[in-house]
Amino acid sequence: MTPNRILGALGVTALTISSRMYAPSTDPCRTGLRPGDTLRLVGVYKNFRPGARSTGEIRMWLDGPSRVRYVETFDAKPVATWEGQIDIASDATWQRFVWRSYVDGTPRNTQSAERIGDSAIVVRGDTRKAERLPAGSLRLPKSIPSPAFALMTQCALVRGGEGFPTAQFGVVRMTKAVTTKVRVSGKTRTVSLYAVSADSVPDLSHVWLDEQGRLFADPYADVGYGLPPDWTPAVEPLLLAEVDAAAPRMRQTAAAFYARPSAGIVFTHARLIDVEHGTASNNMSVLVRGSRIMAIGPDSTIKPPAEATVVDVGGKTLMPGLWDFNPGYFMNEIGAVYDQGWRTTLSRGVTSLFEIHGDTTFAPRIVRRLDSGEQVGPRVLTTCVIFGWVPDLIDGAVSRFRDSPNQVRDREDLRRVIARCAAQGRKWVNTFSTFPPELIPAAIEETEAKGLRFMNTSASRRPAAGGVSTHIAQALFSIVSVDTNRTDWQLGRVGGAAQFWAYGRAVPDLDFDSPAVRAVVDRFAGGRLPTGTSLCVYPPTNRYMRAHDTTWDAATAKKLTEFVRLVHSAGATFLPGTEGACSLGKELQLLSQSGISNAELLSSVTIGTARFADLDREVGSIAVGKRADIIVVDGDPLSRIEDVDHVIMVMRDGALFRDLAALRASLPFLPQPGRK
Repeated sequence: MTPNRILGALGVTALTISSRMYAPSTDPCRTGLRPGDTLRLVGVYKNFRPGARSTGEIRMWLDGPSRVRYVETFDAKPVATWEGQIDIASDATWQRFVWRSYVDGTPRNTQSAERIGDSAIVVRGDTRKAERLPAGSLRLPKSIPSPAFALMTQCALVRGGEGFPTAQFGVVRMTKAVTTKVRVSGKTRTVSLYAVSADSVPDLSHVWLDEQGRLFADPYADVGYGLPPDWTPAVEPLLLAEVDAAAPRMRQTAAAFYARPSAGIVFTHARLIDVEHGTASNNMSVLVRGSRIMAIGPDSTIKPPAEATVVDVGGKTLMPGLWDFNPGYFMNEIGAVYDQGWRTTLSRGVTSLFEIHGDTTFAPRIVRRLDSGEQVGPRVLTTCVIFGWVPDLIDGAVSRFRDSPNQVRDREDLRRVIARCAAQGRKWVNTFSTFPPELIPAAIEETEAKGLRFMNTSASRRPAAGGVSTHIAQALFSIVSVDTNRTDWQLGRVGGAAQFWAYGRAVPDLDFDSPAVRAVVDRFAGGRLPTGTSLCVYPPTNRYMRAHDTTWDAATAKKLTEFVRLVHSAGATFLPGTEGACSLGKELQLLSQSGISNAELLSSVTIGTARFADLDREVGSIAVGKRADIIVVDGDPLSRIEDVDHVIMVMRDGALFRDLAALRASLPFLPQPGRK
């Protein structure tokens, strides 16, 4: 979500603001609002995770001819409400803006700005000051509420080339990106996606408006994807239209970045790590032509071809690109619309991902674009994730829309979803989060019947024999007893972190000499059950969880470290991953505390995960004939494992990325309005 739209209570006292009357106008921003009517949007949750808000809505209505009032409500714990009013002048600028926030009915914050001539009176809590402003502009809060943002876009559209003046963003402008038709229950609407740009924020947001320029859908509504109650099923075609609208810019970016000199690239004077043997050689050269490694040897034996690009990496380390097993929540509509997460991941030296959260709507599109070079990022192998059914929320809105979550209620649903996964060429199925434990045996049978491999992310059930465990800590969670309310868990009211906290309380009391623990260790013995790590997702390393809970302590972390040491000594196969909670260097540091050598860790995070993914003949080590997935590290990871984070160059399939800051840069996904 765009940072300017993140809401937050600042904890200041409420303030009553005096009222002024302004000259009447006839719907200057074309809101379509009429006295007595209310525009209502409800939340369709694009990114369901346990802990997500379960209900929410926006209401906007006229309070007089030139005043719009709004309320935005979250059914959270505690219940949060934002309300405000906006007085609009006849030229579609704002005369006054008021915003109040409440938690459980208690005022938490009030802000307002009132324009008087070329000045404004700005009030924040009990602080009041006057400031001069550009003509027609008004200072808005840094965290502008979603309804106010949507109204600002309508006013900007009405003002055309002049745009909408604001004090902090500069002029806000709108550009139409795509028009599409949506059909729900026999009704059809024509709607347009608009890019929202400002002088200081090129990609401020985007919004859907109807034929008359009235608000139809707010993709960044803080209650979810805001849609009228009767139109909530339209979220699927709208999101897919956004994915299509994003594709041209991604292709342009890929064309600019994926440059491969025809004469090849030669790295010289490198410290070259052999991850299969845990050794390093100095003063080495590697020749790359196209997407493949063509030659490797001492500097004296490799002669750069004429006109080849020579990259001197003296004093630096050359090693294969990294794998991140379970990197986090990229494989969804956000990852399909915005590619910054993919580009940033690549800039950190991660050239391959094994993603356990892949759906059947967005994941295939993302993988296809990354594989074809139409989008910049790592190569991605993804599971086909299956959720248990999550009850409907309000007005037909669901936690995710129909196809994305692969929600199942019974074996027939399960058979249908797994058949779809197989038809898409997927190799793994992962039952996740809310998946009903009683359907696990059926999931294993249906998966094996289609020739696929089975994973189980749920902490409460042991993985299938011959499968894979996605989190090493879940092996411990499976043998401790906790009291959780499954209904609350399905509704997302308990929260994903609550799962870790509940199990974490019981972990320190485990006896590692007990038969139960020994049985778990035996499952990993000899590498029979490969396991992802994701240690940094748990407290105390994960600061977010640590800040919200006190049950995880040093004893819990120590116990988990001891368990990793025990499983490692039994010959477990580790697949290092981060779940987006830390860098790979940090994750490897946590694993090293269990006595695992740096050489073994480097092998696990490269060729080891490549073997698991059946791609070790293509990637995972620097060898002649393999794909040129190579990183340049400023340091020596064999001596200091944390140096893995000091990546200064990345090569993906023979394309060399030297300007990593440019690779990470934030880029708009839609065409941007022209400037005067």
